[in-house]
Amino acid sequence: MQQRFRRLALFVGASALVGAGFIVAACGTDNGSTPVPTPSVDGGKDSAPKPDTGTTPDPDSGTIPDSSTVDCSSAPQLRTNTKEGGFRCGFFKADAAVDGAASLSNCTATQTCCNPGIADGGTFAGKFPPAFCADGKGDETLCAAQDTAKGSDFQPGFFSHAWECNDETACGAGEKCFMFTSTYVTTPGTDKANVGINTKAPAACHEYKAFKEGGSKCHAGAAAAGELQLCSMNDPGSCGAGTSCQAFDGDGRDLGSCR
Repeated sequence: MQQRFRRLALFVGASALVGAGFIVAACGTDNGSTPVPTPSVDGGKDSAPKPDTGTTPDPDSGTIPDSSTVDCSSAPQLRTNTKEGGFRCGFFKADAAVDGAASLSNCTATQTCCNPGIADGGTFAGKFPPAFCADGKGDETLCAAQDTAKGSDFQPGFFSHAWECNDETACGAGEKCFMFTSTYVTTPGTDKANVGINTKAPAACHEYKAFKEGGSKCHAGAAAAGELQLCSMNDPGSCGAGTSCQAFDGDGRDLGSCR
């Protein structure tokens, strides 16, 4: 009986060690650099909007806590934005026949992705109206002009964003895609759109997110003040010298910026 008990104890102990090793390998720790992304044909996942009106988090200290018990599978990744043409529009779900979108979550390269903030009246009062693809390229004015026809309610404001692109593939010849600063920031000229540590995510996963963004637009030339160049797996070489395309969470979708 005693010998049988010892054999059982050895078996259980060995199983526990193997299981622990599997968990560590599954997530692992980050050495301070962005993980090499796994290619994907979609444009990222939707998640519940989590507006952040606070100050920008402090820069990464480079100290990464133990991640052996943390699930990092939902951390932002660099994506391929051109599935069936167009680019990912966060929270957009519609039949392709309604507005010409080639994918249920994509706007075409000639459209603008409109993400409304919480409505303060009307049918969607107190809720986030549906995201939609506006025809043409433009800002929140374009989105507000087409919201009723698209079955939504776009009220310009701090949490309402218009995205012309996720990378340069949705822009015209010679243009690149830039995320710009919201026009509703507290101190214009001082507060700027930026990408920083996501303090609401597990620290061990080393996640980044956008702050004070107003959306994105296409234009030729370099980034203007308060702008960050966006990129993806479609155009990772578009970033300038000394920078690389790195993933972050932008309005509930996986994006990449040159930094």
